[in-house]
Amino acid sequence: MCSTKGVQGGNCNRTACQKPNAIWYNVGTFKYYCRNCAIMIQRSANDYGIQCHEPPMVLFEGIFDPLDPRHELDRKNR
Repeated sequence: MCSTKGVQGGNCNRTACQKPNAIWYNVGTFKYYCRNCAIMIQRSANDYGIQCHEPPMVLFEGIFDPLDPRHELDRKNR
């Protein structure tokens, strides 16, 4: 297992991904993910909330906020 998996700036916590520069913090797992995985996981949580007639759980603060400065960091690290 990679020692930088799931830590800030390390590899994405999602085993199927492992991309470097993980900067999106998940408040449920307490781990960091790459932008693509964070969006996928957050959308899944949103869909689950809709299906259960509950408000969606916000797992990644700012992931859908285009003004969040982490989006610019993601663009620079591509």
